[in-house]
Amino acid sequence: MLALPPMTLYVFIGALGVICLLLLFFLSRRGREAALWQEQLQNQIKDYNLLVERFDLLGAEKTAWNNKN
Repeated sequence: MLALPPMTLYVFIGALGVICLLLLFFLSRRGREAALWQEQLQNQIKDYNLLVERFDLLGAEKTAWNNKN
């Protein structure tokens, strides 16, 4: 078995703890950003669908106007 002085072992365990905390922080931040990106994407899709509806209505009005004249 590897024999390390107690202080070296504590420093090693502490460093691993800090690394784990940093990883957890970055993973949680990534999750929040992914949720934000998903929300922004949904808003973009809604805006796009609204524009498509308006475009279709204008196209129908133009067709009706051209058929009328």
